[in-house]
Amino acid sequence: IQPFVLFEDEKTNLFQVQMSTRYLTRRPTKEYMNIVAVYATDPNLLSFLGQVKGFYNFANAIKFNVNTSLTQKSFLLDFSSTVLLTILSVLLIVFRMIDQLMRPMHNLSVASKEIAKGNYDVLVHNQEQSEDMRELIGQFNEMAKQIKASRQGLDTHNLYLETILKYSFGVIGLDKDRNIQLINPVIGKILAVDNEQQFVGGLCRKISDKNAYLEPLFSMAQAQFEQESGEWSEEIELTLPDRHVLLSCQGASLDTSGKALGYVIIVKDISKLNRAQKKAAWGEVAVRMAHEIKNPLTPILLSAQRLRNKFLDTLKGKDLEIIDKTTNVIIDQVMSMDAMVSAFADYANTPQIERKPTDLNALINQSIALYDAQ
Repeated sequence: IQPFVLFEDEKTNLFQVQMSTRYLTRRPTKEYMNIVAVYATDPNLLSFLGQVKGFYNFANAIKFNVNTSLTQKSFLLDFSSTVLLTILSVLLIVFRMIDQLMRPMHNLSVASKEIAKGNYDVLVHNQEQSEDMRELIGQFNEMAKQIKASRQGLDTHNLYLETILKYSFGVIGLDKDRNIQLINPVIGKILAVDNEQQFVGGLCRKISDKNAYLEPLFSMAQAQFEQESGEWSEEIELTLPDRHVLLSCQGASLDTSGKALGYVIIVKDISKLNRAQKKAAWGEVAVRMAHEIKNPLTPILLSAQRLRNKFLDTLKGKDLEIIDKTTNVIIDQVMSMDAMVSAFADYANTPQIERKPTDLNALINQSIALYDAQ
């Protein structure tokens, strides 16, 4: 048995010992003492032990890394959970704020679309919103009410104009090139044409041979517009196939800032008005003539009555008969002329028919007396 060689130095490199010698070392600690015996062995075994030692050190490092990774993962997991919850909370708050902001805007958008479709009764309810949003919604509702009132007024005005244009006046609308673009049915009634739409497309070019009598009207309008007088008014007489008419024509240019956009012609049949004016004028003449004729009738009547009163009681025989007959004729004719003059004074008014019993014999005798007096 070979003796052991003792090394007191703990730092002795055991793997550098010769194979033929055995070595023994000790490592005292505070609580116990480690004694390590070293034998010489095969160098390959020593190399393997070195690899084992390296693997041991590597295993310790892996163990440390694994422990460290688990700690870090636990920390990261907790941190990630906290961050995720924070982000979710922030997103919920943001979505809530966006909803509170966008919901009234969406309601305003929907209401605007309804108003654009013609539903003017839609209103946006003033819910619990911010002061600015409540003010905006209030202004929108007020605007909707004003639009509704304006629309109703516009519809009423349009209906009024359509009624006037449909039953009162003939209207012809022209573009800036003076081509007819619009013509209402009243024109057909005034001008005695079956299809007034045949004039659409041109001012004079659409006048056919059948309606050649209308050419003076359109030629006059064309000449007025060529003078660029802005507004004009003319009266023209036309001889239609079934009657003679007097037309009042008024024209105007539709322009903005001096730029002509089109023209409009208003045609009205004033034949009845003209006849009424003439009738009124003749009525006034008749009243004046009746007054002048009636003035001498009263003294003539009084004179005849005085002759009767003076001579009927004093005359006899043939003279009495002549005075009686002639004075009666004068009185009757004066009364008849007075009635005729009164009716003539009422020329402008329709005379009233008065029916009453009449003695035909007396009427005939009065007529004969006129010739006997001659």
